[in-house]
This record gives sequence, C-alpha cells and structure tokens, in this order.
Amino acid sequence: MFFHGWDGALRNHMSGALWARANAWITLATPIILKELPIDSKNRAYILNSLREQIAALAEFQRADGSFGTLLDFEHSYSDTSAAVGFSAGIKMAYEMGLIDESYLQTANKAYHYVVSKIDKKGNVTGVSTGTPIMETKEDYLNISVSQTLYGQGLALFMLCS
Repeated sequence: MFFHGWDGALRNHMSGALWARANAWITLATPIILKELPIDSKNRAYILNSLREQIAALAEFQRADGSFGTLLDFEHSYSDTSAAVGFSAGIKMAYEMGLIDESYLQTANKAYHYVVSKIDKKGNVTGVSTGTPIMETKEDYLNISVSQTLYGQGLALFMLCS
C-alpha cells in the first residue's frame, strides 16, 4: 500500500495515511502503464511486482460488504465508493492481462457489487469521498465530506464498461 504524501525535507510519510482512493488510482493505472511499457523495460519487473504486492494486500483491507475505508488501515473510517471502483476495475484489468491469477477476482467482484449497490435510481454514484488534500493527521481524513462527484461517476463508468 502507498502512503498519501511524502515530505522530502523531513523524509517521512507526513500523516502516515494509507488513503484508499490514491491506492485505487495506482491499482487502476498500473496495468495501463504495463500495457504500454516495452516488455524489455528494466523497470517492468519492479512495477509488476509492486502491483502484485498491492493487490495481494487489498483483501486484508476489504470490508465484509466489499467496500474499503477511506483510510485502508483505520477500521473506523467511512467507506469510499470511489476506492472500491478503482480496486475492482484495476484488479479485473490486471487479471485480463494475465498479470495476476484468478484468486484475486473475489476481491474485485465483492468491490464491484458494493459499487453497484451505491448507484441510485438516477444513475448517481453515491458515497464518494470528495477532494482530499494531504491531511495533517489520520483523524483529519474522517472529516472529508462524502458526496457525488464527477470522478466517482467517471470511475464507475470505466468499471462498468470494462
């Protein structure tokens, strides 16, 4: 999992937050990067291994309903629909590309069904964490509002169409 922020001067992870949506973007983007990266790239193995490690770790953070907390390692954080979208789509894409085995599809499918349950009758994706700067403490992340957002809609469309 990746931390939300790095302070180069202090050489630390700032609040130490494992912010879910940032990790979801990485899970989604990495297969796309690997698709475009030449097979003989010296960095390919490192990137692929990082993706595999991240996906393997996701199951331990997934909640019983298929969601993920806005902070992955903070059980009292609220669920963020956009995180579940990115994880579901990224895992499925990685599987379809042959980058991971099918054992990870259970995590993707649980997230998929959670997301579908958060789409209202008008097609709005609900329960999306709004814009999130790097916060001072993990607790500050709990105060980020939840709403409908264009990126939540866009991510869900990507997931539903892939």
